[in-house]
Amino acid sequence: MNPPNAKDRPIALIIDDHRIVADGVAQALQAHGLIAGSEIFAGLSDLLSKTRFDAFDIAIIDFGLGGQTGLEAIAHLRQHASNLPCILMTGSALSDDERSGMARHTGLFFHKQDPVEILVDMVAEALGKPRRSKPDPAPVEVRQPGLLAVDRLTSREREILRSLGRGLAIDTIARELCISPATVRKHRENMMSKLAVSSSARLVRIAVQAGLA
Repeated sequence: MNPPNAKDRPIALIIDDHRIVADGVAQALQAHGLIAGSEIFAGLSDLLSKTRFDAFDIAIIDFGLGGQTGLEAIAHLRQHASNLPCILMTGSALSDDERSGMARHTGLFFHKQDPVEILVDMVAEALGKPRRSKPDPAPVEVRQPGLLAVDRLTSREREILRSLGRGLAIDTIARELCISPATVRKHRENMMSKLAVSSSARLVRIAVQAGLA
């Protein structure tokens, strides 16, 4: 995709560890005349090497970034470009509450299984251009943190959540991490509290959705 420069505007920042998806998003937005170019990053570590963000007019960020989340990328962007519109997206299966929670976090959320025209409308609106279709209905009130609370987990909790997502048993996780099964269970209990879930199965689902498994 075209790198940012002073002449080509608007410019999109796209963060997705699936290059084919990122390229597809950029091509769709260019085909609709919404952007003149884009710069693509695979994850947060690549983004951290970027020192300036004022060349970008909009950011489109995948939620699962290979062990990290798009929420961390958004937090970094907001430290350096507080007015940059950010669209959070994912391809994971989500409940209505989870979709609403994603939208409420950034104001804009796109599911990769939805028609691309929805994303086109979001970008158009964020850039102050006419939408192609009618606005979506108001989101359902979110009731549980779930995915949106993943960033509250400690590094050890993420490690255990990743192992749970791989289908490993408590004793196996304990051996791999050189800790006791009781400690693993305590971490699991803390994660369930932080993520507001009531079952290990739900923890596994969140691990998969967040790209940790």
